[in-house]
Amino acid sequence: MTEFEVLADTPKYSIKLNPEVPCLMIKWRGDMESESYRQALNDTIVWMKERQISKIINDDRKIKKGLAPKDQKWAMGDWLERALEAGYQSMAIIEERDFFKRFPATQLSAMTRMHFQGLVKIEYFSTVKAAEEWIKVA
Repeated sequence: MTEFEVLADTPKYSIKLNPEVPCLMIKWRGDMESESYRQALNDTIVWMKERQISKIINDDRKIKKGLAPKDQKWAMGDWLERALEAGYQSMAIIEERDFFKRFPATQLSAMTRMHFQGLVKIEYFSTVKAAEEWIKVA
């Protein structure tokens, strides 16, 4: 079994390093509050640079409230540009089953695909295992 390195653990999210893939895994908890959302994504850029990581597994299953439009815009603009500069290439999203909770993340991913075709690979999964299997070869 893989031993994950915990990089951050807060009430709103945890970020772990999976050294076997290698990738970062973000597990969201509760409401997607602007401050914690931006902090988590900014931290991923630091770790992508430090650890030479280009892949992220984003576990949305415990989200209770989606992203605000201002945070979607920030992620598509400011964050994504910096993440691409840091080497970001692939994201596996483990979906929340509730459509209304996952819609903002799905919308953001669709916009990412449209604006950055060929630069970022994004796929959706229902289990961690399936996400890990895909992202290893993505």
